[in-house]
Formats: sequence, C-alpha cells, structure tokens
Amino acid sequence: MSLPASDREVIPLEMDQHRVAWLTTYDGQGVKTETKVRFATDGGKIYAALQSDSPALRDLEREAPLTLSLGKGNQRVRGPEIAAVAQVLSSGESAWARHLLLRKYWLLRIPFFWDRRNVLVEITLS
Repeated sequence: MSLPASDREVIPLEMDQHRVAWLTTYDGQGVKTETKVRFATDGGKIYAALQSDSPALRDLEREAPLTLSLGKGNQRVRGPEIAAVAQVLSSGESAWARHLLLRKYWLLRIPFFWDRRNVLVEITLS
C-alpha cells in the first residue's frame, strides 16, 4: 500500500509525464537487453509490467544490473540512464501496482490488452 505523501520520497514530476521507459539489463555474459515498458510511479517507487517470458525478467530475477531511461513512443528521450534496483512483486503485493498502471493507461482496462502473463516489478532508483 502507498505511504502518505508526507512520509514518502517523491519522484520528479518530469518522470510521470513520460509514457514509456526503457529498461536496460545485462545477463551473466554481459549481453545487453533493452526492453520498452509502461510504468507508473508512486512515491519513490516505479512499477512496471513485464511479460513472464521476457529476457529482461530473467535478468532481473538473477539480480542483474539495471538502468532506466525515459522515452516517448518508440524513441528515447535524451537524458541520462539512471541506475536502479528491481524486484518482482508477488501476486498479493501487485494489486496496488496494477491499479496504478490501469489508472495511467486506460487502454489496459480492456481485458484484451492486459496480458494475464504480465509480471509486475517494483523499481527503486539508486
């Protein structure tokens, strides 16, 4: 559940103005994987949905290094890549994250566009 506004660290406003983010992960051999994700923010956390068969999810489960950069459409916004740490949310913890994503992206409210195989992750900027 979310903390009251006075007790949480707030992510900069410009981050919430972007529609997509690019996650860059590295596997055990150093191969880079870039994945475009939809995201929602709450306090100091960023929530994103990845498909269960995504290479980025496999990398995150191995606690691989992660960077995040913002994007618009299919293009990245010029700016720094931010180091981050991610963890996969359990089904009980993911209800709030799913609510935030559905609030930001109205199209995901249609069952056809929300894939049941989606796994929600919580990203903390470092």
